[in-house]
Amino acid sequence: MIEKSYFLLSLLQAGLSQEWKGDTPREVTAQEGSCVQIPCHYSYPADLENQPRAGVWFNNEKQIPWAPIAFHSKGHSHELPRFQHRTRLSGDLKDGDCSLIINNIRREDAGPYYFRIESDIKNSYSYLPVTQLHVSAEPSQEWKGDTLREVTAQEGSCVQIPCHYSYPSCLENQPRGGIWFNNEEQIPWAPLAFHSKDHNHELPWFCHRTRLSGDLKDGDCSLIINNIRREDAGPYFFRIEFDNGLSHNYYPVTQLHISDFTDKPTIFPAEIIAGKRVDVSCTFNTTCNGTAAPVLTWDTPTDVPGSVSNTVTQHGVTLTYTSVLPLVPSLKHHGQTLSCRVRYPSVSSERTLVPTVQWK
Repeated sequence: MIEKSYFLLSLLQAGLSQEWKGDTPREVTAQEGSCVQIPCHYSYPADLENQPRAGVWFNNEKQIPWAPIAFHSKGHSHELPRFQHRTRLSGDLKDGDCSLIINNIRREDAGPYYFRIESDIKNSYSYLPVTQLHVSAEPSQEWKGDTLREVTAQEGSCVQIPCHYSYPSCLENQPRGGIWFNNEEQIPWAPLAFHSKDHNHELPWFCHRTRLSGDLKDGDCSLIINNIRREDAGPYFFRIEFDNGLSHNYYPVTQLHISDFTDKPTIFPAEIIAGKRVDVSCTFNTTCNGTAAPVLTWDTPTDVPGSVSNTVTQHGVTLTYTSVLPLVPSLKHHGQTLSCRVRYPSVSSERTLVPTVQWK
């Protein structure tokens, strides 16, 4: 009799006003261990617009006095213990948004759900149809990563390990942390190359040498390692950890290989005429925007005057460092060397130009 009374009450309320309307799907599927959003929008009589209200999500077919509650906006103590700290609304009840988010989905979360609004002036209404939540053991297709299987870096320079990731949309506004492991898999003692929330967890030789190139909120998890060392070679993989307890490891592992530093700058030759000013350019390209940027310097005859100008430009992922040497040559500079050197903190290389000075 109690079940029938509640059901008739909802029917009577529906007949009293066409303003009690709800929009919920009949079925939603979630992946175990992920999160899910059950879309819900509702309307109510205009005279209740400024009335305080509470939103309740039942994990049941009908509202009965002992019906299990998955979420209660005014009293989380009413929620079943297994739902506490795992459920919330995605929007504001005042805006008619009653969408439910459930984090860290479990098999036992499967079943019927429906929403009920309760006004402080005792008006209330249950919105149907019931939404059936299905829980799948298959991993969510929203957890995706884009990483390379192999990256090669030159000793002494810096390297960027490209990484982009995606995650379930219901986690969009959740705080998170990013971790790079220097290992094949996650184990309790796995070495950390980078931790966005606590650098103290990083291995000592990585401290102050690693950072992210972008923002985790934008899906950019690319790792930059400065002042590359031989012992940096090995496997790397990325892990995202949300503050609500959800996390995911992104594969495949990226193997980092270390080679000798062989890159050299490029000097662009110009027509050199005695007495006529000429700008000689030296450039160096890199795809890594490290904290220890390469520095270009000139080694010139002592009587070559002029002030060198240095610039950095970016085209896509390539950074171009340019150094321009203004030169007013004379015949005595014929056959003398001009050298442009690129320097990192621990390595360097150079390119040499032997100018042919022409008589004007």
